[in-house]
Amino acid sequence: YSVQVEKLTNASMAHGWDRSGAHAVLPGEGFEIRVPLEGIVDLAEEKARATKELEKVEKELTQLRGRLDNANFVARAPKEVVEKDTARANELAATKDRLAKHLATLG
Repeated sequence: YSVQVEKLTNASMAHGWDRSGAHAVLPGEGFEIRVPLEGIVDLAEEKARATKELEKVEKELTQLRGRLDNANFVARAPKEVVEKDTARANELAATKDRLAKHLATLG
């Protein structure tokens, strides 16, 4: 398994090290790889980007859930449309969770 990493100046293994600050995290079985983002990523810009994306996802999710909660829509819409909207709502909910976790790691 190999990964191309740019701007890597130092690598070390640590057990129980300080997890504060923004990190990219790659979980594995029984381990995780944490890469500090400070100095590599403009954290303010990334927070703004992720916040904007989260707001967009929340808006679309609210609209879809409103439609799916409408018994008239579900009863009258073709089955394929309801299934498509349900699948999209599930995708958006997962994206919302991922973005919220990402924002939490940015501090």
